[in-house]
Amino acid sequence: MKLYTGSDMASTHDAIGKFLGGVVLLASALAVMAPEPVLAGLEFCNRTHGASTLALALAHYNFGTSHVRSSKDDSSDLTIIVQPRWTIRGWWEIPQHECVTAIDRDPDQTHYYYYAYSQDDSYNYSGDYQVCGRRYGRFHVEYKIDNNELVQILALKPWGIDTASVDSETGLEEACADLGYELLPFNQVDVGDTGNYTLNFTD
Repeated sequence: MKLYTGSDMASTHDAIGKFLGGVVLLASALAVMAPEPVLAGLEFCNRTHGASTLALALAHYNFGTSHVRSSKDDSSDLTIIVQPRWTIRGWWEIPQHECVTAIDRDPDQTHYYYYAYSQDDSYNYSGDYQVCGRRYGRFHVEYKIDNNELVQILALKPWGIDTASVDSETGLEEACADLGYELLPFNQVDVGDTGNYTLNFTD
C-alpha cells in the first residue's frame, strides 16, 4: 500500500520491526522474582509552552487478520477475514503537559503517520503525506487495498459506512471530498525497533 506525497504515491516501508519488551527483575533476599514486561505503545506528549490543547490524528497499516468462529459442537461455521488496509483516526486531545497513548501495544511496524494542531491554531504540525480525514469532528477512515494499491476509501460513520472508489478517473483527493472529507498533511515518524516510543511536541 502506498500513501500520497503531494501528487505522487509515497512508498510503504516493508520492514516490520520485531519488538521485545524490556523486563524488570526484582530481587529479594531469598529469590529473584519473575520479570515484568515494560508497558509498550506509541505515545504523544504536548510539551509546548504557548499552545493550547493539541488535536492528534494517526494513520497506520493493518496487516489483516483471520478469525474462525466455532459453532456449539466446536466445528468451524464461519471464517472472518479482515484484509490488509490502512486505518486513519482522529482526534485524540492532548492538553498541555500531558500525554496520550495512541497505540497501546508493541508497534508492529517502523513507520506511523500523524497530524496534529493546536485548538487555538497557534501550532500546526503538518507534513508531506496527504491522508484523507477531516480537521474538525472525530472520524475513522479505512483504505481498502488491492494488489498493494489503494482502491477504495471507507468512512465509518454513526449511521453506517460510506465508500468512494479510487481509480484512474477518481483520484484520492476527489474520492475523499466525495465523502465530505479533505486531505490532511500528515507527518511520518520512525519508531525504530523499540517496544515503546514517545514523540514530544515542542515549541
